[in-house]
Amino acid sequence: MRAWKLRAVLLLMPISLVCAGSAAAPSAPWPTIARIERIFDFQDAKHAEVSLPLKGSAGRPVYRLQCHTWLFEGDPAFDYSGDFECRLISLYSKEAYSTLLTDNPDQSRDWQSRARVFAQELVGDCANYLEYGRVRNFRLRGMQIRFEFHNVKVIRSTESATRGPIALKSFRFVVRAWPDPSARSAIAETVTAPKPPADCGSGYRGPD
Repeated sequence: MRAWKLRAVLLLMPISLVCAGSAAAPSAPWPTIARIERIFDFQDAKHAEVSLPLKGSAGRPVYRLQCHTWLFEGDPAFDYSGDFECRLISLYSKEAYSTLLTDNPDQSRDWQSRARVFAQELVGDCANYLEYGRVRNFRLRGMQIRFEFHNVKVIRSTESATRGPIALKSFRFVVRAWPDPSARSAIAETVTAPKPPADCGSGYRGPD
């Protein structure tokens, strides 16, 4: 083979490999969810719980959002340890993560997620911290999920109520979810908001 032909073949090979790789990787591997908004009012926060399916465009549930307090012991696959804590699971695939709301690719504990909430994170100045207070957003798998906490009332802690200095007495929990094609992470994206100080609670503050 002449030298100029050999050089042409070598130059074209990487381009062909890149194109083949791009074609093999789907641009939208996740099911598109239907927009949803739900409001939950908990007058007795000790018994707060949510079981909310997120449906795909065909109307079938593709994810399930489960939320409970640390007193809940009905899920052998997940240890709820917050005053209120949510877990997102896939209904169409098996995952290495106990919750898709984690942003830690090396998750080793169920609590490694901003979806674990403590009462002190929802009151005073701590409540206003972006993504760690009363409003928290999770972007992943072609969607965005938003948590909002309103009408939060707290009481002095007792051992039976919480592990922190104060406990939730009652609150309103708003869940919104909608398609977001720009969200391409398999688990929740790491947020860029500054982390709150330690005295704003013992919740998760993202991977180091």
